[in-house]
Amino acid sequence: MAPFVRVVEFPRSTSTPGKVADAVLMFVFSHYIFWWVFFVVPLVALWKVAGPYVGMTALCLYFSPLWFFNGASKGKGMLLSWLYNSSAFRYVNQYCNMTFAAEAELPADRPYLFCFAPHGILCVHRIGLLGHTLSQLFPGVVGRFAAASPQFMIPGCREVCLWLGALDANRKTLDAAFDRNESVLLWPGGSKEIFLTDVTEKSTTLYINDRKGFVKLAMRKGVDLVPVFVFGEQRVVTKLAVPGWQKFLKWTKIPLVLFWGRYFTWLPRVVDDEGRDINIKFAFGAPIPVEAVPEE
Repeated sequence: MAPFVRVVEFPRSTSTPGKVADAVLMFVFSHYIFWWVFFVVPLVALWKVAGPYVGMTALCLYFSPLWFFNGASKGKGMLLSWLYNSSAFRYVNQYCNMTFAAEAELPADRPYLFCFAPHGILCVHRIGLLGHTLSQLFPGVVGRFAAASPQFMIPGCREVCLWLGALDANRKTLDAAFDRNESVLLWPGGSKEIFLTDVTEKSTTLYINDRKGFVKLAMRKGVDLVPVFVFGEQRVVTKLAVPGWQKFLKWTKIPLVLFWGRYFTWLPRVVDDEGRDINIKFAFGAPIPVEAVPEE
């Protein structure tokens, strides 16, 4: 294997204040799906204080079809650069002792399709790509997360995803991102790969053989594929299988799975049951050239 051309490391904090800061920031960001409370409570309070007419108007505006169904997630998004590049994410990376290694340079004059595996359950490694991490690895490359549509249907979660640069993972939206010279960060295994994650297994199983859409996406625009494997994601939480998850996923596109990390929360574990450290390591492979193939 070719030597890595660039390595970015975030060693785990050794001081008590540093460990506390890392854990607090990771707890906040790993529970982002529960941020809906901070959006729904003010709407309910407005209903109580200003009356049902004002409250209903606010709800209609918030969930209006223009914003909710055809809004920013399927356009250019609502990226907040100051948040996307915030140094706060450094603490998250330190919590998981993250290391990012790139096998090849990536010229910034073209977009790329980064294909990450495995998805994992919590997919905590996504957070590690924020805060200048990607630009340190590949200067000048701008990355946008491709996220499942249900994430843009949950109050609070939707705003966080948009503010951090996520776009709806549909063909038209991602094609437009490539046209703007924006790279796309994609997890081909998707929700189905979540259920292949098993903390007790020493091997990692990927859901990839039936996934051809990401290749077609690259071929339409002639965008090179960058394979990325993430070590350690499989071990950060424990999963409990829920009967009927396959039908629920098919009907709603939402994975029905119960899982927990430290203290039975979504805070990722940093030590396994055998007392070994859990570290997250990224290996970015060399780009796979893809020629544009016009659709017939």
